Amino acid sequence: MLVFSMRHGGLEAVLADDGALTDKRTALAVVLCVREFAPRSFKTVLLVGTGVVARLVALELLGLEAVNERTLLIVASRTQERAVAFQEECAGLGWSFVVTAKVGPDSGMVELGPAGAQPDVVITCTPARQPVFDWKPTSSQEGDGAEPIDGVLAAKRPALIVALGADTKGKRELGPGCFQAQAAGGPAPLVVADSSAQCLGFGECASAVARGLVTPSEVVELGKALASGGSHRATEERPVIVDL
Repeated sequence: MLVFSMRHGGLEAVLADDGALTDKRTALAVVLCVREFAPRSFKTVLLVGTGVVARLVALELLGLEAVNERTLLIVASRTQERAVAFQEECAGLGWSFVVTAKVGPDSGMVELGPAGAQPDVVITCTPARQPVFDWKPTSSQEGDGAEPIDGVLAAKRPALIVALGADTKGKRELGPGCFQAQAAGGPAPLVVADSSAQCLGFGECASAVARGLVTPSEVVELGKALASGGSHRATEERPVIVDL
């Protein structure tokens, strides 16, 4: 990390932070998106990933007004042992209710199912190259002949998904169902990117565009969405996907 003077532009210092500031900035960006786009009274958060950034996200979420002692945090990892360890870690941070979700050993996807707790907000922060979370539109669930989506899916559509792991080419965390409308003829999700140029080059937006699920013109930059003054708060009928 290089620090330059605001007065003369010269180099003032080199910070050997080992990426700590980047991790902190990423976590705060996630929390900003949850604050601005999540439903005002969300009750359940699914956090996929148990690394350094996931821990910082769990910590910073506690500072939101919408998060309280009744908010449920679901954590998921590829190994149950790591998920349980992270569950205990989040409880130590101050979360009152923390549970673990199963991850399919073959699919690598979070298994929630109709009987499990269903998240209002999903945050993915993994180095995955295949989807770790997906949702199936209503038409597919009712068996009307729509092509099935591979993998294990959530039963209820989350209002907000914040995906931040696809930071280089080849990485991908979200399945195609996340980008589809709630039902035939319904509104498609609002897709937001911190940098359109970057996210359309690689990341969730690039993957969705390549599959014909989103057009580049439909991707809204985060700064523009926040500065527009309009309400972009997510609902189950009109969800929001943020690609960081």
